[in-house]
Amino acid sequence: MTEDHNKPRTAKQKAIRDRVAKPMSYRFEDPIRVDEREELAYFANEVGTRLDWHEPDEQDLTALHFGRSFDNAGFWGRSVDAYQSLANEQHIVLYINEFPVIAVNLATLFAWATEDKRDWGLK
Repeated sequence: MTEDHNKPRTAKQKAIRDRVAKPMSYRFEDPIRVDEREELAYFANEVGTRLDWHEPDEQDLTALHFGRSFDNAGFWGRSVDAYQSLANEQHIVLYINEFPVIAVNLATLFAWATEDKRDWGLK
C-alpha cells in the first residue's frame, strides 16, 4: 500500500481532492473558493503542477479571469454574483478539462506572492 503524502486534513481539502479526481461530476457547481495559501498548495499537489507552475496545461489546467474591482474584501467567487456583475472582485477560476474546480481572489494571489519578501518598514 502506498502512503498518501497529500492526505486531506480539512473538509475543503477533501472537496478539492474530489473535484480534481472527477471534475465533470461537479460541472454545474460553483468552483471551490480558495481563501488560504495552504488550500492552493494542496490543489497544486493534487493536480501535480511543477513548483514553478511551468506549463500547467500539461495537467489539463486552464484559467479564466472574472470581476472588475481589485480588492480582497470578500465579494467574489459565487456564480450568482460573480458572473453577472462587473462590480465583483477580480478572481481567477482554474479549470480541469474545462470544468471549474477552484477560484482564487487576484489581490490575495498578489499578497501570497509577496508576503515573504515585503519590507514592512516601507509606508
